[in-house]
Amino acid sequence: DGFDEDDGEEEVVWKHKQEAVKTAEDEDFEKEFGKMMLESRSSNVRKALDVAIPLELQDSSHAPDVVRDPDGEVKVVFKMLTRKGGAASKVAARDIAIPTSSTLTSSSMDHSSNEAEEKRLLKARVLGYQNEVDFQKAHGARGFRR
Repeated sequence: DGFDEDDGEEEVVWKHKQEAVKTAEDEDFEKEFGKMMLESRSSNVRKALDVAIPLELQDSSHAPDVVRDPDGEVKVVFKMLTRKGGAASKVAARDIAIPTSSTLTSSSMDHSSNEAEEKRLLKARVLGYQNEVDFQKAHGARGFRR
């Protein structure tokens, strides 16, 4: 146990740590593992949506439809774009009802309300600026602001 009972002194035993020697197999493994990790990262990159959106769906100014299913659950109706066949096939829009409790629905509704608020504030600024310009024109540009 490292203690010499004969003379009452402690005996210290040093063991040299052996450094692991990399073999050719280890290097091959690390190289292949690195390639695999790089491929998995590159496959997670989202590609841009390459779909022509139908004209009737390009106007996003209206609020999504809210419906109640036969079970009484409230759902929001979204348009889902589908494309059958190859890249040159026609795009079709299909209605899909998603429960209001889902993350997609709540984030979409939040986004819509944020856009509406931003649009309202911008409209108020533009109208306020226009009113100020009209006031200055009516009273002459006397160098003062209302």
